[in-house]
Amino acid sequence: MWIRQPNLQLTQTLSTYLVFPIQTYAKNKKKKTKLKTNEILKNQGLTKDKKYFQSFYINNSTPWFARKNLSREFIVTINRIRADHYNLAVSLNRVGIVNYAKCKCNYEYENANHVIWQCER
Repeated sequence: MWIRQPNLQLTQTLSTYLVFPIQTYAKNKKKKTKLKTNEILKNQGLTKDKKYFQSFYINNSTPWFARKNLSREFIVTINRIRADHYNLAVSLNRVGIVNYAKCKCNYEYENANHVIWQCER
């Protein structure tokens, strides 16, 4: 049986024309997806989590905790505090779980800032 050897020049030419468009397509698709996702996040930020978007949002693919040796629990806690979603009276009152925002030490509201820096309990 005779097997024809591939034409090296033809193979190189084809690979140049075939590989480049696929790589370009993949890069363009990824770029378009990031832009679309960012657009959706910005639109949602107009109505949901306004405080977070006004204070912290940065259009960056790498999260703030990348290359930092932090525990998952710590990262989640910091992200919840930044987003103003935590298990304290102010946050629970905002979503209707409790009827009061007052701290147990009788301070007018129980939020992360008060509990971390002021509350004596």
